[in-house]
Amino acid sequence: MLSPPLSSSRPWAKIAAYSLAISLMVLVFSCQKWLMASPIMFDIWSYYAYLPATFIEGDLSLSFLDEHPEYIDLYYQPVYTEDGDRIIKMSMGLAVIYSPYFFLGHLWAHLHTGMAANGFSQPYQITLMLAGPIHLLIGLLSLRKFLLAYVCEKVVAWTFIFIVLGSNLAYYASNDGPMPHVHNFMLFSLFLRGTQLWFREQSWKHTIWLGLLSGLIVLVRPNNVLIGLSFIFFGVYHWQSLKAQLQLFWNNAPKLGSLLALAFLVLLPQLFYWKYVSGDWICYSYKNGQYTEGFFFDRPKIYLGLFSYTKGWLLYSPLMIVAILGLFRLPKGLRWAFPIYLLLNSYIILSWWCWWYGGSFGHRAFIDVYPFLSLGFALFFQAFFNWSRLLRWGVGSVLGVFLAFSMFQTWQYIEGIIHWDSMSKKTYWDHFLRTEKTADYEEWLIIPDYEAALKGEVSYWNDYRKKEEKE
Repeated sequence: MLSPPLSSSRPWAKIAAYSLAISLMVLVFSCQKWLMASPIMFDIWSYYAYLPATFIEGDLSLSFLDEHPEYIDLYYQPVYTEDGDRIIKMSMGLAVIYSPYFFLGHLWAHLHTGMAANGFSQPYQITLMLAGPIHLLIGLLSLRKFLLAYVCEKVVAWTFIFIVLGSNLAYYASNDGPMPHVHNFMLFSLFLRGTQLWFREQSWKHTIWLGLLSGLIVLVRPNNVLIGLSFIFFGVYHWQSLKAQLQLFWNNAPKLGSLLALAFLVLLPQLFYWKYVSGDWICYSYKNGQYTEGFFFDRPKIYLGLFSYTKGWLLYSPLMIVAILGLFRLPKGLRWAFPIYLLLNSYIILSWWCWWYGGSFGHRAFIDVYPFLSLGFALFFQAFFNWSRLLRWGVGSVLGVFLAFSMFQTWQYIEGIIHWDSMSKKTYWDHFLRTEKTADYEEWLIIPDYEAALKGEVSYWNDYRKKEEKE
């Protein structure tokens, strides 16, 4: 156990969490995204469609689209099985998470006679936007309890400020709150805390909670199953401790069996849905026209995913480098669990056919693991507060500049100065610290070749000189 460098009687981290969530909620209602375009669109259609299809149309087979073909492109965006049956592309986990906000919007639409109670009108849009800041707050409060085992309140407070405002998390907890990332952030934070509690006391209460939570995490996104590695290796730091871990699991086999059974129970509705609409218990629904979306494990786009002008995670969230550096100070009980999970998950993320993950601010797929990286921030700040005053002033000034820079880039994205998927080297540097677009902005964008990426080809090189050569 690492000793906190500072002590405080005030719950600074809790204050920071509430302040950040309230600020982002104010931002949601200041921007009023629903007045410009529905926040229920693109990927969110496929996460959300289970709710209106079930509770309004009463038809998960989507046969009602025969009578309303205009709904296909406008609301539901189904994919088709080989037999021509319609199927919702994404799994239903996020629909479960959305459901309280959906029912609140449904009640509002019924009470407001001028609004259609169809699942997509403005009441549903507004209530769904509430989820981002609320789930961020739940995630931060749970993460606080996990982090306090290693650092003090003030360190956790600074960690929250930097992990939220110094990355793309703030954007995905506000302007694009219905996207899955802030919800995964919440679930992963709860999972870390649940894992921590289970290893302190292998009680049935902790087992049941962790089993249900694990099932929901996988139901949101099946490849989230990898988070189980952090549970398996939690507390392991050498081969002897691994043997002790296996013995602990053996001694608690009935509880672990129950944990897995509960997780499977949460997944059952998805299996029944697939069986109902496709005839198969397992249905791979990631289709894109004539192509099947998948992974190219022999050619992960590591450099492009981390540093490219299109979606380089560390280019658009440079302070995350600090979090990575902080992980080198991991307490011994996490020296296997965190690196094994984070490295394998990063490999999976960057092996996806669309390694830039479509239109987004920065590399959004990494947001899900920010609860893990928050410990890196916390451990860095723990060391930082023990440095000399001169060194703290110097490094703190640099960190402050990068924090302001990250917030400015978030603003640039909201204003459309940073493009959602077509930034080039020239476009980036021509608009570095600028507050408006140049006259030739559109000319130097490089649109990704989605079809080439689906086939596993190198879709494009993000270098504006290549564009010059083509022209």
